[in-house]
Amino acid sequence: MVIVEVKQEYAGLRKWDEWEVKKADSEKTPADWDRELFAGFASLHVQFPKNREATFGVSILTQWWNNGFGTEVTDWVVQHGFEQLNLHRISLSYWASNAAARTVYERCGFVHEGQKRKTFWLDGGWDDEVIMGILDEDYWKRKKQLGNEPK
Repeated sequence: MVIVEVKQEYAGLRKWDEWEVKKADSEKTPADWDRELFAGFASLHVQFPKNREATFGVSILTQWWNNGFGTEVTDWVVQHGFEQLNLHRISLSYWASNAAARTVYERCGFVHEGQKRKTFWLDGGWDDEVIMGILDEDYWKRKKQLGNEPK
């Protein structure tokens, strides 16, 4: 699991809820900074190591949405999975109504692999589960196309 923490210089990008108390930087304790800069988490779960497949999950707090952190974290975890863990594939799923998730995952090289109908009860109705994946050969091909081939 990876804890997503934002650098202090990006603290101004955080959206604040109206009930939150915003302190001046000089008044913040280390605990205040920890709470303020925590942006979410990401994980790769390897159930059967012999298959070299992991399931990816990411959750970014709403205060940090629309700043590119989801894309950055997803790119980093995918790179780690293929380059450090020698995975063969990474899979994920998301709610079909989450268009932002689809955009992030496609931007990071994931491809649509299927859809399970009406699997999530969300906001008073059923939502489909979309399944996506990326293979090691897709990752390396994309990396080469982007000009980031390892030396």
